[in-house]
Amino acid sequence: MTKTLKTNSKVNIKDINFLLPELGKGPEGNSPEAGPSSQGSRGTGDQAEGITQGEGQEVPVKPSLLETAKSFACRAFEELKGVLYRKFSPEQIKQRKGKGGRSFDYLETASVIDRLNEAFKFKWKLAVTEMTATDAEIDCLITLTAFIDGEWVSKEQYGSQERDRKKDGSGYVNTLGDDKKAAVSDGLKKCATLFGIGHFLYKK
Repeated sequence: MTKTLKTNSKVNIKDINFLLPELGKGPEGNSPEAGPSSQGSRGTGDQAEGITQGEGQEVPVKPSLLETAKSFACRAFEELKGVLYRKFSPEQIKQRKGKGGRSFDYLETASVIDRLNEAFKFKWKLAVTEMTATDAEIDCLITLTAFIDGEWVSKEQYGSQERDRKKDGSGYVNTLGDDKKAAVSDGLKKCATLFGIGHFLYKK
């Protein structure tokens, strides 16, 4: 009879398929079908404790599938968090002049994209939900969606770019297309901070 283990814990089984052959082995590497080994037999169920035999000697038993899956998921989450919140090198942190003569630190878009690819294994996407353009500024609403633990998770932020005019008043410094791309890049980097990328720059 096949025993079904029911649980409310969320486990992504696809991520732990490589563990299944090992989980089917007994304490000495024997499969359950091979019968009890000379070291004793393990019980049924999802217990991960050892089995006592003889004079109180405990025989180690491999953890259950559920416990192994939970452990794997916890390690994967901590690794993802470590990548997202890892600080950038001083060479990657740029400075720009802001209003009032103040200097601000920022990250280039390419550095943020590289970190997104590293963290989410290229499983992320960007969408421009809204965009408005005036003579003074480009504004857009950006949605950044990443695949995390078997589901898509989205963050939204606004991006903007001021339209600078030439000193002689003959037109704009940048083309409309370039200013739109700059606004989208601004929104992308702001969304990335909601996942933890570059968040340390705002904690100063």
